[in-house]
Amino acid sequence: MNIKWFPRSWIQIKSVNYQLCFDPSFLISNYKKGQFVKLSEQEDDYLPIGANECDFIFITHIHKDHCKVETINRIVKNKSTIFSVNQISEKYIDKTVIVKAGDTLTYPGISIEVVNAYNTDEGSSTKKVHIKGKSVGYILTIENKRIYVSGDTDLIPEMRDIQNIYLAFLPIGGTFTMNTKEVIECLELIRPRYFVPVHYLRENPESLVDFVPKNVNCIIPHINEEILI
Repeated sequence: MNIKWFPRSWIQIKSVNYQLCFDPSFLISNYKKGQFVKLSEQEDDYLPIGANECDFIFITHIHKDHCKVETINRIVKNKSTIFSVNQISEKYIDKTVIVKAGDTLTYPGISIEVVNAYNTDEGSSTKKVHIKGKSVGYILTIENKRIYVSGDTDLIPEMRDIQNIYLAFLPIGGTFTMNTKEVIECLELIRPRYFVPVHYLRENPESLVDFVPKNVNCIIPHINEEILI
């Protein structure tokens, strides 16, 4: 499968049968080093070069850097399904599956587990804006691989139950989410084969490389870089 990343936490995954994306939101302030096109005179109607229409769209929470309706308008297809803890727009009521932590959903060739994502009092985040029950993460099983997209979260007790992960996307920002120290602790718990840091903010992902646990491969993608995993 192929993966792509766009700042801060927009992830695209292309499998044999599906085009998937997580937290699509195009904010020009995040794309100083990226390329984008303006699609109409409508305000905020931009799209990064390399974005694709998607069969499944996963929203971890509805903050503007993770869920932007103008972006979704450009990548949604007639038969797309959107997963979210909240309705994102009346326009997409018929396409949206409302989810909560603990849910399991199955589609041909793919299964979806919805897991918790939230800030804790003791976590490294300094702004506690992700509330349990209002944010989620996802674990997908596709092509016999388990992929974990944590969403914005601190290190939480539920991560102890996450196992057999092939590929993990974890935030490292340290303001709204885990910082690099907590990410290393998380990696010690879940032991994925591959790890991709997202939601950088002021943290430098290169600082993680020498500290990830043995047998965990850290991948730091460039914007719109296609990576085969």
